[in-house]
Amino acid sequence: MTIYYMVRVQFDNIPWLGIQGIGMEPWLGIQSTAAGVWGVAAGFLTIIAVSLIGSPPSRETQEFVESVRHPEGDA
Repeated sequence: MTIYYMVRVQFDNIPWLGIQGIGMEPWLGIQSTAAGVWGVAAGFLTIIAVSLIGSPPSRETQEFVESVRHPEGDA
């Protein structure tokens, strides 16, 4: 998302790739140097969507995580 935004705002064409007419106006006035704001937002939304869609961990996986959290012999 960040690279897409940076390229579209910064460049109108990339001659060595044969790409022309890709320029666009910045969204909400955010310049290409601050494009990370869009990438971070897209990342958070992706994490939330995948966690909601995904299935809960198996019993075996949960037991493994608990054994790592609280190893035997831990005082």
